[in-house]
Amino acid sequence: MYKFIDTIVIHQLKVYFENGIELTGWGAAITGMDSEEYEIQFGGISPELMQREFKHYYDEYFGNETH
Repeated sequence: MYKFIDTIVIHQLKVYFENGIELTGWGAAITGMDSEEYEIQFGGISPELMQREFKHYYDEYFGNETH
């Protein structure tokens, strides 16, 4: 039997980088199954944080635009 999770946005959910720094924004939702991987969707992060910590996603989405 597989276990599945699919939450709404949880504003109090805290997410941390591997270095212990908290990711700040307005909330996160979790989806996934125990037989696979879980995914955390996090919203409300600043463009500066997105560029610095998630550069590959930022560049893929915005290309060479500057914000």
